[in-house]
Amino acid sequence: SDGFSLGTSGNALHFTVQNITHTGKSDVGQIILNSNNFSVGNLTIGASGTLNANSYNIKVGGNYSNSGTFGAGTGAVLFEASDVGNTLTGTMTGSSKFNNIAFNNADGAWSFGSNSAEVGGNFSIGAGSVTAPSTNLTIAGDFINTPSTPTSFVHNSGTVILNTTGKSELIGDTTFNNFTVATGNKNVLFESGDTFRFNGLLTLTGSAHDS
Repeated sequence: SDGFSLGTSGNALHFTVQNITHTGKSDVGQIILNSNNFSVGNLTIGASGTLNANSYNIKVGGNYSNSGTFGAGTGAVLFEASDVGNTLTGTMTGSSKFNNIAFNNADGAWSFGSNSAEVGGNFSIGAGSVTAPSTNLTIAGDFINTPSTPTSFVHNSGTVILNTTGKSELIGDTTFNNFTVATGNKNVLFESGDTFRFNGLLTLTGSAHDS
């Protein structure tokens, strides 16, 4: 079968594996999640593979690589590795963008390298260190940097872009490189008491407010 479904109606499936590599047997080969308990080590989607998350969360304990299609749905991808050197690579924009994305392990470190990424919801760092793309990190919702340390968000000389007309809130002491609000009539709330620094170009198309 080209489709593979995890879980059954009325019975949640706790699915935990060390690593998952999905290449797809054909261009329509896909995995469809039907469980909110999907945990993997490394997650790799091959060129002919499709992973549809629907409304469920995916916990990733290692690297993320997408050469195929990732349908984020309305859930979140939760990065919880307890070591450094974890990478996010491949296609992470357009139809393969994330919905919500969160990083949360004090011993973890993740890097986007030069790979652009798009987040349709919130971008959140609960703990650990995240190195942003050296290209573009596009966020539709909130930017949350709870640790508020110099290493919790490393700008990597890239650009953070807020690209929707809805309200976005920025939380946590953060140093950005380039920062762009790409849509007019947008409210951007910079959390009161937090410090935001911009080492590059600051472009505000909307209006800035102090929350």
